[in-house]
Amino acid sequence: MIRFASAVCLLALFVGSALSASGQGKPEAKPDRDYLVYVLSESADRIALVRFGPNGARIDHDLQTGDMPVDIDGPHGIVVSPDKQFYYVSLGHGRPYGSVWK
Repeated sequence: MIRFASAVCLLALFVGSALSASGQGKPEAKPDRDYLVYVLSESADRIALVRFGPNGARIDHDLQTGDMPVDIDGPHGIVVSPDKQFYYVSLGHGRPYGSVWK
C-alpha cells in the first residue's frame, strides 16, 4: 500500500508540474481550486482518486478491484459518466476475457 500511495502522489506531482510548466517562465502560482484525477494501477488492482490543489496532493479515496485474489485483474481504462454519478472501469484480464465494472 505504501508503494502504491507513493506512486499515486508522484503522479499527481508530475501532473501538477506539467500544468504549471505551461506558464513558460512565469512564477509558479498555487492552484486556486482542487483538481481530481483518477489513477489506475494494473499491477496493484487499485483505483485511486487523487485530489491536488492549494493544499497539495493527497489520495481522496481508493478501492481494490478484481474478482480473483490470486490473479491480476488489471484495471486498464476509466471513463466518467456525463452526469459524474458513475465511472466505468475496464479490467483487462479475467476468465475468459476482461470485463467492465460500473
